[in-house]
Amino acid sequence: MNWYRNLYFGKTAEKKKDRIVEQIETGENRMFTYLIILAQTPVNQMEILTPATYRSQAKKNGEPLILGVACGWHEAQEVVRVIVEDVYIKTGDALVRQYFEGK
Repeated sequence: MNWYRNLYFGKTAEKKKDRIVEQIETGENRMFTYLIILAQTPVNQMEILTPATYRSQAKKNGEPLILGVACGWHEAQEVVRVIVEDVYIKTGDALVRQYFEGK
């Protein structure tokens, strides 16, 4: 799996981040866990996927960069907001894809 080195975590996911990452790496399907990734299509910047969907897409299209992990859909949306906000603060725009692909 292609993990961003400074992975973003939601508040709940942060509490058990090592265990969550380990379980995802070993192929365990965690309920209500979502990965925030760079979108595979140029139209979107990010996608929110379950680990199972990520693995399925990775087999077909290669492994996209995982930017964050969240427990629950609303937490995943919050992680997306934090990522966009961080990119905006650092660059002055919200071009998430260009920011992470340029690193």
